[in-house]
Amino acid sequence: MKQATLLVVVFLSVGIGAGFGQDCGKGRRSISIFVQDGFALENPRYQLFSVSPISEERYNNGNVARFLSKTFFPGEEVRLSNFWVHKSYIIPAEVAEKFLKTYKAGDYRAFREDDPIKKNESSGAIKNGHIEFFTGEMYSYPYILKISSGNLNPVYLLGDYLGGCFKKDKIVFDGYGPIVLSGGPPYD
Repeated sequence: MKQATLLVVVFLSVGIGAGFGQDCGKGRRSISIFVQDGFALENPRYQLFSVSPISEERYNNGNVARFLSKTFFPGEEVRLSNFWVHKSYIIPAEVAEKFLKTYKAGDYRAFREDDPIKKNESSGAIKNGHIEFFTGEMYSYPYILKISSGNLNPVYLLGDYLGGCFKKDKIVFDGYGPIVLSGGPPYD
């Protein structure tokens, strides 16, 4: 009897240890914008555009990665995994603007009732150099984040702005163009 009990405890321990746990469930995506000394953004704004094709049910399949890679980074090696989940990428402005001229929201994943943010929260003013989105662990769909201001050419970024737990981006405008630094929770 003691051996049978011991075996049950061992099997349960192994099973529990090998199981997948939830990372965090929900969190926030923090985007901080920094500018060089003596320069300030006039009326800075942001806007999110979904770029996850509705023809692809899951964001983490190779078809979505190929589409994003070919569409936004032409001439580069095609990426086959969900590369936009790990960091934000600057999209060349001419490529993003060409895409957005013919953009039809109905071709891409729409904001849904259970999303971490609602459609009316997908654009707005940037306050004190900071944007923050609520996120969910299973919402790593790709989005274009457009940042614009009255005295700056728009900047376009590709990332999973509603996915993950506590990701951070720092965007630095230093006079030579934007630089994006991406990271995870403070313990990364």
